[in-house]
Amino acid sequence: MLDYFIPLLRNLTLITAVAVIYTIVPKRQTLVPDNVVVGLVCGFGACLAMLDPVMLPSGAFIDTRSTMLLLSGLFGGPVGALVATLPAAALRVYLGGFGMVPGTAGILLAGAIGTAVFYGVRRDGRPVALTHLVILIAVSPLTFVAIFVLPLDVAMGAIERLFLTTTILRMVGIGILGILLIHERRRLAAEDRIRQLAGVDELSGLANRRSFYRALERAIERRKVQPFDFSVVLIDLDHFKSVNDRFGHHVGDEVIRALARILKDNTRGDDVAARIGGEEFAVLLSGANRDAAQLVCERIRVGIAESVVMSGNQKVPFTASLGIATSSSFSRSATAMMSAADTALYLAKQNGRDRVVTEAFP
Repeated sequence: MLDYFIPLLRNLTLITAVAVIYTIVPKRQTLVPDNVVVGLVCGFGACLAMLDPVMLPSGAFIDTRSTMLLLSGLFGGPVGALVATLPAAALRVYLGGFGMVPGTAGILLAGAIGTAVFYGVRRDGRPVALTHLVILIAVSPLTFVAIFVLPLDVAMGAIERLFLTTTILRMVGIGILGILLIHERRRLAAEDRIRQLAGVDELSGLANRRSFYRALERAIERRKVQPFDFSVVLIDLDHFKSVNDRFGHHVGDEVIRALARILKDNTRGDDVAARIGGEEFAVLLSGANRDAAQLVCERIRVGIAESVVMSGNQKVPFTASLGIATSSSFSRSATAMMSAADTALYLAKQNGRDRVVTEAFP
């Protein structure tokens, strides 16, 4: 009896080990997509399970490979299932024996079932939930269909010996490993959210000062190895203090949100729009030379001037001044670029506000 339960305990422990491996794989430090990581980890676990099966008193043996492969499809979709099942199937062929054909068929079927559940409950990209695990557990016995590649009498005898024990083991395994994977994904999502919020201004929803400077430093470093144009724009709301004093800070907040929307509407995927102070904003226009930056900034200026925020039944008009600094033939630091844009912004204010000014050089 001890010879039966020790391998069973090792196989169940292996399920937990797979979850631990998933938590320590450096997913964020590589370019490997998460569905591929899931497939690699589950495929590795399936292979280990086949190398240490549970021998039953009847002489048959079982392992937790199908648990891993079913979950690879649910969590990783078709890509995850494919990455997991191919090495597992190859190993099963290599091990050979009387059960090679049904074993290999069962591996492929487990991956297919997990993928089918993925398309049934997660096609829209929703995260894995406990109800999805219940569905996977309910359909997991379908993997036994693969055993019917054997002669009918042999297949029925195998089901009689293996079905109950294997089904219980698989249900327990899916529950344990599935819950651990769900917990890990929720933890990673929470970390991503915290990281995102650390670089985002809460009121405007734009990047914050620190995030903007990081993006500007990256643009400067990139230009050293691959010349390309970019521009820095500083934007300051005109007479913003009077808006707060006259209408209240809640209306001032609405003005900031309105400006943020205008910046989002006039920037592209590689651009970075940020709120770097109370009424101060900055935009990094990637790939924009002086002329292109002036066109974009003029659209922004007009959009701001035409935007209306309401305070009750009263319109609250507002304008902004913009200063532009453009990448030059000589390398400048982030501080120098911001200083040049600030000088241009000062000239825009000095010359009447509600206007765009570009630095006098390069």
